[in-house]
Amino acid sequence: MHVYREESLPYLIMANTPYTEAIRDFEDKEERWRNEYSDYDCNSMDRFIKGAARLAEVIPVSEIDRLEFTQETLQVVRREDTTYSLIYDLGQMQLCFTTSIYPNMKTVRIGEVDFSSDAAPLALNLQQPAVSYINYNVDLNRSVAESFF
Repeated sequence: MHVYREESLPYLIMANTPYTEAIRDFEDKEERWRNEYSDYDCNSMDRFIKGAARLAEVIPVSEIDRLEFTQETLQVVRREDTTYSLIYDLGQMQLCFTTSIYPNMKTVRIGEVDFSSDAAPLALNLQQPAVSYINYNVDLNRSVAESFF
């Protein structure tokens, strides 16, 4: 297992391909991985390469411009079947997201969420035009899990 800290992360991008393999394959200029990977894995690497190239550009300094740049980058690397995009802004402690149904950016400020053990468990409902929470329970968990199969 590799643990990256601060500036040691080569590219500030997540991948469906295990990260160490994505870095190895990204550095393989002959792209030998194309002969070994499935269509899904090739798609993942193609998106990783696009994302890394995009992040090699000058990243805007202002928070608003940086958020817009990040959102545009997610559009560049999205799969055809992408239904939502998430931006974790650890500096501002917020989660920004869009969905294919509701493409306007929405923001959840982490400091406004009650994570105490006494708080009722909630789920963020991404299928609404605005930030919306619903009660999280066993039935909802089962419904969400079964929707993937």
